[in-house]
Amino acid sequence: MSETKGHAGPVVRTHRPVVVHGKWLMDGTGRRPIREGSVVVVNGRIEAVGPRREVTVPSGALVIERPDDTLVPGMVDAHNHVSLHTHFEELAQTTKSEAEVALWGVHWLRKDLESGVTTTRTLGERKLLDATFKRLQEYGVIQVPRMRIAVHLIVSSLVRVSVSEVVANGPDAIRHWVRDAARSGADWIKVLRDAEQPG
Repeated sequence: MSETKGHAGPVVRTHRPVVVHGKWLMDGTGRRPIREGSVVVVNGRIEAVGPRREVTVPSGALVIERPDDTLVPGMVDAHNHVSLHTHFEELAQTTKSEAEVALWGVHWLRKDLESGVTTTRTLGERKLLDATFKRLQEYGVIQVPRMRIAVHLIVSSLVRVSVSEVVANGPDAIRHWVRDAARSGADWIKVLRDAEQPG
């Protein structure tokens, strides 16, 4: 059994089973937090959770000790843009070069992952940026949350949004961009009809 004490990195990539021991465990079921809780991950999936004394550590597992931390289920960020961060003014971010926007996107999404966000839902990007990030995440090239993407933020000519470069007036134009998003790997479709009535 291999054991890591103290700080462990936020992302562990291994084919071995992984066991994480924490000070507290909140399992998301609504029951009381468990003191000295543990999580067992096998083949990338959670196999067991519970009090440390009751959880069996698989043979050959990587054991991570987090004696000061609370273990919780992964969080979902349901409204995100790869190219934006709420700490900064929107236009100043989206007018940077494409390379700088992408690099900042890697930085902020990695921060999300380190904060416990394991799934993020994007609401549209320019130049298929979220589709590119999703593909690279699935290939294991970048370590960011799992992504559910809109690809395009489809807007009418009544709306100007910095993260959108798709304007669609009328059903034919909307169908065109919906189909384009689907071909590009969209998990869902985002349409903003006007500034007062987001759809």
